[in-house]
Amino acid sequence: ENFGKTCFSFRLLTEYFIFLDTEENGGSITGDQLSFLKSGLETASSEGLKNFLLFSHRPIWAEDDSLLKGIFTDNTRSVMGTNFKKEIEPLMRNYCTKFHIWWFSGSLGSFPASFFYHNDQNGITYIQSAIRDMPRDAVVTVLVDDGKIRFETVSLNNNPVEPVEYYNLQFWKNNHNTSQPSNF
Repeated sequence: ENFGKTCFSFRLLTEYFIFLDTEENGGSITGDQLSFLKSGLETASSEGLKNFLLFSHRPIWAEDDSLLKGIFTDNTRSVMGTNFKKEIEPLMRNYCTKFHIWWFSGSLGSFPASFFYHNDQNGITYIQSAIRDMPRDAVVTVLVDDGKIRFETVSLNNNPVEPVEYYNLQFWKNNHNTSQPSNF
């Protein structure tokens, strides 16, 4: 109420940006938001855009993914599950041959890094980040040049930070049992 719409979009050059509120409806994208997402995907497709960038707080894409099971134990999760696997992912897959989809989320509660990067090889890349007032805190900058997207990671504490792609599924599988305390 204080800040206005929590679901909005805009187009910039060859990219379409959409922001969804994954705190509504227990994390499921339904009703007006689902219609809004469908409309955005169709607009990006009909206008021949190169990238579709989606932003949400909760990483609903990680909740029921068998590859990610046990990795993000501290992420914000839905109580009753979401409609991501049954409805949202199949919807997005219909557009992956037309443009690349990038889904950015926050709420990265687990350790050992401020980033998670997963390119599913089918046209959707998932990127998750969080700042926790820790020495590892960093941000990722998204740079777009004529439809080509690249990333730069920037440490907030002058500590070394790898490119965001380094923090992939294999990195997390190898390192997710670190004993650093969580500080929310």
